[in-house]
Amino acid sequence: MDFLVCCSTTQLGTNSASSRWLHQLLRRHPAVPCLLQKFRINFLDVSQGTTFHRCVYILVAKERSIMEAGETARKEFDLPSDYMPHLSLLYADIPAGTKDASQQQAVQRLYGKNSDYSTLLTDNGFTAE
Repeated sequence: MDFLVCCSTTQLGTNSASSRWLHQLLRRHPAVPCLLQKFRINFLDVSQGTTFHRCVYILVAKERSIMEAGETARKEFDLPSDYMPHLSLLYADIPAGTKDASQQQAVQRLYGKNSDYSTLLTDNGFTAE
């Protein structure tokens, strides 16, 4: 998975917290980039959850390649087994009505008519490299 190596050295720089975390991760688990192959991430729908970190998100299709990547991460990092592939749009503890409004606003901005082109989702996914 070239993405991890590329981000750790060029895109994130050396002073950011993300970069430091990624460097530590790669030092502790140097095999991870070699275990993963490039794969496509396909978006399904904007949804909402019940926790702070799964407030409003775009569901990702549970295709074999992404589930294998998740399984690799679970094994390598000893993670819980509640893996749900998604792209978070909002982290928050908010009332249900506010969450509904946030979800609808996200749908409008990403897929709706009259959306500003700068926020319109022009592809239904991307390739993770």
